[in-house]
Amino acid sequence: MATFDPPGLQHLAPVWVNELRRQGVDSDRTLALWRDDHLEPPPPDRIAMLQRWARGETRIVDLTRDEGITHSRVQAMLKDAALRLIAPHLEDLPRWEQARSTGVSPEVIAHLSNTVPEVVYLALDGWPARRNWTTSGDDVAEAHRRWRAGASLLDVAEALGVSEYALTQTLRSGESALTPRRLETADLRSRFGWTPSAVSLYRRRRVLPAPDGHEKKSAWWWESTLDSWAAERDLLWCQQCRRAFMSRRGLTGHRTQVHESTLEESPTGTLSR
Repeated sequence: MATFDPPGLQHLAPVWVNELRRQGVDSDRTLALWRDDHLEPPPPDRIAMLQRWARGETRIVDLTRDEGITHSRVQAMLKDAALRLIAPHLEDLPRWEQARSTGVSPEVIAHLSNTVPEVVYLALDGWPARRNWTTSGDDVAEAHRRWRAGASLLDVAEALGVSEYALTQTLRSGESALTPRRLETADLRSRFGWTPSAVSLYRRRRVLPAPDGHEKKSAWWWESTLDSWAAERDLLWCQQCRRAFMSRRGLTGHRTQVHESTLEESPTGTLSR
């Protein structure tokens, strides 16, 4: 008997493929029937519940208490909600996987597909690993060694035996930390007050130091690299909005264009800021 392996399911996380088989999906016909039966989206409160759980913001034991239902019932609700959100996008999975492999974030993929980022993560990666990771000291040491060597988050996560998504979530929440820090373009914008276009311009003109590495297609720098660079550049700062400039001319033009409206005539007839 030929193996049932439609193109869309090749990119679906194994946990969902196994669940579909458990539900009797073993042919194109039964897959079509299953999908038709799961096209109705779950209620908004179920979607919110799934999102909170997938992000690690709540635990099943907390949901059990809050909803007043059994542990197994909560698990069934989460599974049903996930499958109903994934079902309309089975044909999109190859494109999702390809886009993510080229550096497109799950958030952007979700926006373009009219869904939420957690659906992209769940469809491609399966259930996120839980926070009670049973990693050994050797695993942690290897993860830090890979991180300091510039390895990708995926490689670091593999050393810990968890998914890339789970590691990303714990780093964002502050529950885990990897040192030294890696700064991405968004960090540069908040650190120096630059707009996205300014960051792009400085990179094109090679004003910024070369990135220390890339996460997929996103550049990153060690924090020490940018600390040293900033110290050597003698940056000029706008005191009103804390934006850094490379030249006195740039700072003066910025003040004139952006903050001129805040200039007021003082009682002595001089201008004050």
